[in-house]
This record gives sequence, structure tokens and C-alpha cells, in this order.
Amino acid sequence: MHLSHILPFAALATTFVIPEEQVANQLVIEPKKAGGFLDELPSKDAVFDKFDRSFSKAIQSSKNILDEAISLASETGEKATHQFHDLRSNKAFDVQSWLDTALDSEPLAAFGGHGHHGHHDHKPNMTVYQLIGSSKYTTRLAELINEDEDLVRVLNSTSANYTVFAPIDKAFERIPEHGKKPSKEMIKKALLYHVSPDFYPAGRVLVTHTIPTLVKEPGLQDQPQRLRVGLGFKGLAVNFYSRIIAINIFGTNGVIHGVDHLLIPPPTTPEIIELLPGEFSTLELGLEKTGLAKDFKSTPSVGGTLFAPSNFAFQKLGPGINAFLFSSRGLKYLKGLLKYHVVPKQTLYSDAYYPDKESTKTDLPKGLYHIDLPTLLEDRALSVDVFRYGGFISIKINGFTTVTVQDGIAKDGVIHVISDVLVPPKKLGGEAWTGEELTVEELKERLEPYIPYTEEKGDITSCGVPVSYDASEEFKDKKVVLFSVPGYIAALPTLKKKGVDIVAVIAYNDAFVMSAWGKANNIKDEIIFLSDPSIKFSSSLGWTKGERTARYAMIIDHGKVTYAEKEPGGDVTVSGAEAVLERLG
Repeated sequence: MHLSHILPFAALATTFVIPEEQVANQLVIEPKKAGGFLDELPSKDAVFDKFDRSFSKAIQSSKNILDEAISLASETGEKATHQFHDLRSNKAFDVQSWLDTALDSEPLAAFGGHGHHGHHDHKPNMTVYQLIGSSKYTTRLAELINEDEDLVRVLNSTSANYTVFAPIDKAFERIPEHGKKPSKEMIKKALLYHVSPDFYPAGRVLVTHTIPTLVKEPGLQDQPQRLRVGLGFKGLAVNFYSRIIAINIFGTNGVIHGVDHLLIPPPTTPEIIELLPGEFSTLELGLEKTGLAKDFKSTPSVGGTLFAPSNFAFQKLGPGINAFLFSSRGLKYLKGLLKYHVVPKQTLYSDAYYPDKESTKTDLPKGLYHIDLPTLLEDRALSVDVFRYGGFISIKINGFTTVTVQDGIAKDGVIHVISDVLVPPKKLGGEAWTGEELTVEELKERLEPYIPYTEEKGDITSCGVPVSYDASEEFKDKKVVLFSVPGYIAALPTLKKKGVDIVAVIAYNDAFVMSAWGKANNIKDEIIFLSDPSIKFSSSLGWTKGERTARYAMIIDHGKVTYAEKEPGGDVTVSGAEAVLERLG
């Protein structure tokens, strides 16, 4: 895939990283090397302290606070940056460097004291627009803003306090000269993506994971597209790649933070997965082989959350299960497994939640927040716990699986990288998998209820896996015909025309006999065969015949029984398909 087709604004610009152009073209992926090179870097406190002293001294003689802030921040930051590159000069830029944000797990409260950079002691007298326009470091940004009257009006308005992540002129030098010139619409969207309608001084940025912008994204049901902020090996960065090099330049209507890369609105979730083969090649292969990748690309998304298992997560399943899942026999199970990782239409960030089209966004509360998110796997939800304390956020799925990298911002949702493949429970409300060793048969047992009919499953000698069926849950919002008498197969098309959602037969026979009965009559998924071997259900109705189920039929419309008749004699009359069809009208 040619990346220029996705983002003509830059050679490679995802929400995760922008490498140098020549390296981006090669996409060199090398394994991370263990080592203590972090010990040789200046500490974060030392960098901030030096910045603080230099900044305070410069304020007294500064005519343009933005110029001084960027100049001093660049001088202070260069030493740490060069040392970092010198230590790693033998390694190509890793497109997966965003994974190094494991540093985010450190509480950030210690940095709250640095939120006073800027001129709190000097009352601002310029808007954020005026500050940008008068700085020698943001001339390119000012030129683009001046071409859009609406944006000029917004950044000059004092009706709100905005936050601007202002790319310095050097950031624009990273745009390939041979690249296709972006449209005015794309330029405007990119500019809006640098501005938040909310006030985020440095202290708040440091304890925040995602920040809303002025971009209203159709792929998120017109909710604000967000920026991801956090501490990593490159320092405090936006969207993993754009380093914040100057903080807290206050204007009369907001605050400016200088950044060293342009912030490009992100591509879609499938495109991001493709751009990170070193981390998601197994997931990408699974999506392609099961046809899910094609489905995702062809269907416009309106928000969603992908819990993306890394290559290492798949490896933890073991070679036997992986060999089975990616075999021709296992693909249908793999498809069900991957569906369990996709939450449609609901976008859960680590500190914000976009529920659905009818609901507005929700900022997640501090402390423990629990939510059950429905997945593409029918009737199976993920139990998600988000724990927030200051800048520290932990996310766990099903009480076991940890999100190792949070908030991969996508055009159509968010990606969270997880440390384990998620395996659904055997039955509704059952216990989720918690990492114990699985055999292929055990995995098949968990996924069997979600596997559609195939010719292989239709073989009468093929022994299926019995599963529990929660009729109260399955029937509650559907029109159902439940019968315990022969003669309904021929009536199936007419029943469907009359709006019947589920046709189910119940008998005292065990599940294996019921399965064989359906196969012998060439029934695929049109009729559900329910086994009631202890006749508990029929006994609760008083409709039994000795140790067997009596002949009867019921119509259940969205949880309400509208017809229920038991045969008075040996003939099929009130329980037959004709009687039920007549009652359906």
C-alpha cells in the first residue's frame, strides 16, 4: 500500500509515528534491543529544571514570549535529543517506536509543578492568533491560518480559552517536496486538528491522555477527533511522534504549546494495522484470511474500539492453536475469535467515551470505571475496567487482559494494544478465559456456538458441541414460534414472511440426537433444535406425556406469550403449523 495515497500531506503520518522520509520509504523494522541506555539520558526533572531557570530569566527581556519559549526549549531539548540519537545511531528508525510509551505507566503528578512555565506573573495582552502571527518560529503556520477567515476569527475570539499545539517552521520542512499538494479542505482539517476548544495548560496536559480538537469527524459520528498525549522515550509527545518543545505560552484567549511535527488527522483503523506489521502482522493476516479486513474497508465505520492483540499475544496461545486457527479448518473459528476483539459504534478512550449516535461524549471519572462493551460476536460483550489515578490509567479486559498501549487514535475509532488474545466464555454469563493453557478442543468448544453452518458441520456423523441456550435472553426482543410436534419444515418460508424471527423445536431427547435430527432433515440454521432431557421446561407448563414432552406449540412475541396450545388427543390439530400460521394472521 502506498502511504502517499492515504496522507499526501506527509511521507508517512499515522497517529503513532512520523519517521524520516527516507526511512519511511524503506519501512525497516528491527527488533528492540534491551539495555540501560535510558540511564545515560538527562532526567526529565533536569530538563524541566534547566528550562524553568532559562525561561524565567528570558521573560524579563522578551518582546515575543513565543519566540523565547521555542528558542530556549529547543536549546535545552537538543542536548537530550542528540544524546538519544547518538546512543541509538546504529539502529534505523523503528516504525513501532510508539510502543515505547510504556513510560506512560509512571504517575505524572511529580510534573505538576512545571505547569507555571510561561508568564503567569505577566498578564498576557495578545490572543493566541496574534502570538503565532508575531513569532519568527511559526511563520508557516501563521500563513496557513491567515488563508482561513473562520480560523482567524476563532483564534482571535476571547469567548473561549483554546489550546493550540503550534508546529514550528522546521516541522513544515518534513513535508516531501515531491508530494501532492493537499486540498484546501485537507489543510483546514489539519489546522483544526492542532486546536482544542478546551483549556489545557501544561499541568493538565501531563495528567491527560486524550484531548478533543476542533475536528468533527464523520467516522466518529461527528464527535471531536482527539489527540493523544503522553510521556515516552522522546519526552512529552502528541500522537506518539510530535514532541512538545515549548509549553505554556499564554494568550488572552488560551495557551500555546510548540511542537516539532505537524499533527495529521489519522487514517482508519485497518490502515493503521497495515502500517505496523512488526506488531500486528498476525492480526492483519487473520483479518485478511477471514474476510474481515474486506468487510471493514467496504463498510463505512461510525466509531468503534479495537482491542488489538500483538504478535506476542498470538504467540502465547501456542503453536498448536495458531496452526489450527490459520488452517482451512480453523478459519471459521478464527473469524469468531477476531470478532470478539471489535466493539462497533462505541469508542472507548482511556479517559473519554463516545457511546453512540444518540449519546454525547462522556469524560471518564477518576477512580474505577466499569463498562460492558458489545462486540461483533453475537451476544458476547467485553467487561472493561478503567482505573484512573492522576496521570496513571490502567485498563483491563475481562478482569485479566491488560492494555499495554492505550489510545492509538484512528479516524474511525481507537486502538488499544493488548497483551493476550481475548477468548470468549463458553456460555452467556460464563467465566472468561484468564490465561490458562488451552487445547484446540477447548478453544473450539468456546467458539462453537458462533460458527455458522458449513457442509462439514452438516455431516450427520459429525458430532457437534452442545451449548447452553438462554431462551429468556434470546427470545426477549424477537417473535418466536416454539413447537414440540413434527410438520413445520415445509412451513418455514411462510413463517418467515409473517415476521417470525426464531423457529425452535423442543424435545426430551439429548442434544446429540436433536443435532442428528436436524441434519437428517437437511436443516441448517433455519430451526433451532432445543434439548430438554429432564423435561424441566415442559414440566413447568404441565405439558408432559409420561417422561416425554407432550405435543404443543407457542407463539412468543417479544417476551409475551400470545398463543399456547397443547394437543388434547393424539392428532395434530391446535399445535400444528397450520394452526400457528392462522393465529399469526
